[in-house]
Amino acid sequence: MIIPHRSEVSNRFEGSRNLPKYLWIAIGLGILLRVIILLPPVALSGDSLLRYDPLATNLLSGHVFSASDKPPYPPDYFDTPGYPIFLALLYGIGYGNLKIVVVAQMILELLSLFFLASTCQYLAVPGRITHLALFFGMIVPFLPIFAATIMTEVLSTFTGMLALFYFAKASHSQPQSGYSFWLVAGILSGFSLLIRADMAICTLLLAAIALAYGAKMNRNRLLISSVVFLSALAAVAVPWTFRNYKGTKLVRPFGMAMDQLSGDEKEYLRWLDSWVTDPKYQHAFWWRRLDPSVREPITADMITDLDERYQAEKAIAMAKTAGSFRGKPSLIFSELAARARSEHPIRTFVIVPVRRTALTMIRMADYLDAFLLKATGCAPSITSKFLIHGVWVLILVLSLIGFVHTVLSRARTMLLAAMILGRIALPIYSGIATEPRYLIQALPCCFVFAAIGLLTVRYLKPGRFIRAEINPV
Repeated sequence: MIIPHRSEVSNRFEGSRNLPKYLWIAIGLGILLRVIILLPPVALSGDSLLRYDPLATNLLSGHVFSASDKPPYPPDYFDTPGYPIFLALLYGIGYGNLKIVVVAQMILELLSLFFLASTCQYLAVPGRITHLALFFGMIVPFLPIFAATIMTEVLSTFTGMLALFYFAKASHSQPQSGYSFWLVAGILSGFSLLIRADMAICTLLLAAIALAYGAKMNRNRLLISSVVFLSALAAVAVPWTFRNYKGTKLVRPFGMAMDQLSGDEKEYLRWLDSWVTDPKYQHAFWWRRLDPSVREPITADMITDLDERYQAEKAIAMAKTAGSFRGKPSLIFSELAARARSEHPIRTFVIVPVRRTALTMIRMADYLDAFLLKATGCAPSITSKFLIHGVWVLILVLSLIGFVHTVLSRARTMLLAAMILGRIALPIYSGIATEPRYLIQALPCCFVFAAIGLLTVRYLKPGRFIRAEINPV
């Protein structure tokens, strides 16, 4: 097979300047989908009930940043302020009506797709790829489903996509205008971190790749761009850092959520990292880890070593009784984690993280199952579940092919890859970061790679894909 010249491939991908018919159909179906998602009543549960709603309510009432529902309203140093402030503003506009929040988040979700398309334009991504990415964005329901919840995911995705757009502009701008784009990218990155602190990896990767792909950036311009970006980010982070330091005497720019990784439960977390591969384990072994009423047996399909299972169950029982992992339980889990790392390094550091990441992505389809159950009152049939999960896995496979295409060709779409790499780093690194919603921010960029993957499969024979000299997008 003769690999076509880049210009020929681009011509094939570009298509008409007008939106193709299939995209108009997807837009119509997408709007209908979002209207259907808007219909059910909005309910507070989980983090929205215990954290975000009370924080926003107290801010609106003039109290301090506190999740308490009664005086003296002790300050909250665990959470970041971005999403509660967003909620408080909308509560003030809508007199506490949660539907106002959902409508606003639906708008932000659609704007995220708009800025994704704009970013693709700046990166010179062919039009057909952008059209296909928008097609996936309109019909894949996971972001709209989260727009109908009082959770950080949609606002975080929006700020991430907006920051990505300005990183793209900064990396492809002339010196006289580029610094202003770096300034805006830094400010937006700071706001993104104040919404979700775990966006830090995405921010670092985006900045690094944008600097690396900067058009003919000499050393002085590289240095000035870096200083402008970091100064803008610091300007956003410093006030909240000072607030946290004043109350805790600790430097915590983006809340204290990560302190759990170095406290009494550090060794328990290291042990979880060595074997947890499926999001289904998170409820019993993390969220309800100290609840005496929750007794989840450790089976052979989790851990094959019989002695390790016995020691772990004993340590968990001790921790539940004491209400803490301090002392003997921590020592046991320290020994078990060290044994797993020394005796099974390939399983612990390669097989488990890869499988955990794959299952976390695949189980995102469970959100649609849950929504259908909530909307219809009936659980989806086995056939429906098979179809839903099958289509989602197909999109993920296409995304992987598109990602490989980008890496092999060193294409400028590597900037989009930063968002994906920054999110999948969470389940790779930690056994407690297995909730599929933690990867929501990567979805828009996944749609671009799925489009690249679809066209790669169409235009290249599968047997020649890896061996072919793939032209940059």
